[in-house]
Amino acid sequence: MDQFVHSAAESTKGKDSQQSTIESKYKKKARDDVAMYVGRWAYENGIPFNAICNSSFQQMAHVIGLCGPGMKILTFYELRDKILRGDVEKTKEMLGIFTQTCKLNGCTIMTDAWTDRKGRSVMNIMMHCSSGVTFWLSKNVSSTHDGKFIFDFLDETIDSPESPGEHSILQIVTDSASNNMAAAKLMALKIPTIFLKCCAAHTINLLLQDIGKLKSIKSVISLGRQLSIFIYGHIISLDMFRESTKNLDSHELIRPGVTRFATAILSLESILEKKNQLRGLFTSTKWAATKLVSSAGGKQAAMIVMSARFWANVELAVGIFTPFVRVLKRVDGDTSSMGWLYGDIKKAREEVVVVLDHQENKYLPIWKLIDSRWEKKMSSPLHLAVRWWRLNGADTPYLKTMTMKILSLTTSSCGCERNWSTFEMFNVLLKSKYSETSRDPLTAKNVDSGMVQEWMMNVDPEEDEDEDDDDEVFPGEGLT
Repeated sequence: MDQFVHSAAESTKGKDSQQSTIESKYKKKARDDVAMYVGRWAYENGIPFNAICNSSFQQMAHVIGLCGPGMKILTFYELRDKILRGDVEKTKEMLGIFTQTCKLNGCTIMTDAWTDRKGRSVMNIMMHCSSGVTFWLSKNVSSTHDGKFIFDFLDETIDSPESPGEHSILQIVTDSASNNMAAAKLMALKIPTIFLKCCAAHTINLLLQDIGKLKSIKSVISLGRQLSIFIYGHIISLDMFRESTKNLDSHELIRPGVTRFATAILSLESILEKKNQLRGLFTSTKWAATKLVSSAGGKQAAMIVMSARFWANVELAVGIFTPFVRVLKRVDGDTSSMGWLYGDIKKAREEVVVVLDHQENKYLPIWKLIDSRWEKKMSSPLHLAVRWWRLNGADTPYLKTMTMKILSLTTSSCGCERNWSTFEMFNVLLKSKYSETSRDPLTAKNVDSGMVQEWMMNVDPEEDEDEDDDDEVFPGEGLT
């Protein structure tokens, strides 16, 4: 009997396996057909390839699969009217929740002006609270963009019916351009309870540039740039480099960063990580057999790679820059960074001292640069909320709510910059039937829904290293 049962089980197992193989082949063929038609639709309508990475595309594909055969295809009129209106209403509901969070925990107004490919200037206003960031208003500023204009626009935003109100708006964050500073002074006169601060990411990037102007660091950045331009500028050297780094996680010298100068720093770090591979490349018999070995650029690149002084300076520069790049990454996100910034800067100062072997003549010039940028642009009692609470919180428990509001604030306006491509795509904002200052339902729907999705899903931009496709760097461009 055991033998019979065993044989039957084996027989059944074989049939199941055969059936599973047939089924998997059928599913693969069906998927290939779907992929072909999706691709054809995308190509014919000029849909960007990265649109497939959007979570809404994945949700759409999932529910279409659940619907199964016989689904009635959407009509043009449904898409332009009924479905759009319904989605706009859902977005408004989520924005209502967002506004309530602003009123409960306080919020930040973030401003940013940019120019599109056609030379039109637009100023965007975003709102940040503990839940995330959302688009608020946009305005065409092609004709004028002085301090009075910006002040009037901000004042109009704060007083609008949709605004959380001036009592909920704790600060306005923008870059340090003179017109923004002029607007800040006017706003301080009208509403002295609102703090007006420079974007921390912008300020730290300027600090990195200040440090990068120091003689030894400026020199090593220049040499690193020459090396990367040479390698990427010749097919032979690039192929040899990628062959030598095939066992590494990264095969590139250029490493995109939050800002252009951060890219230069991260690229230096990448060069340092590939020190052995680069030295091996320029001392190999394969390199010696190329025509590039006798060229001026080839000789210069080889000299750089074989220089012990170059590598010592690269290591020093990376050690100095890394703590500040870490701070830059934190403030560049949409998360609440107010409670961290002061401590992060202080820690970065201490790390610089260690890197420079506690030699005052070396670290004091960098400290002066840090203090100068901090005092001019960033110094604020908001950054010391945690320290104040530790010293005085027990005596003033009724101020706990205010402390929590401060700690939920952002320190940068980078949330505006991450959506330039979306704003540009909806240039209907500038030329359509809607007013110059607009919450065009199409624009608001597109911008808000994406941001609200991130907010509802608690997505931290720092967790996705490939999030910002607009930060593409071309060979040698970042090492400036």
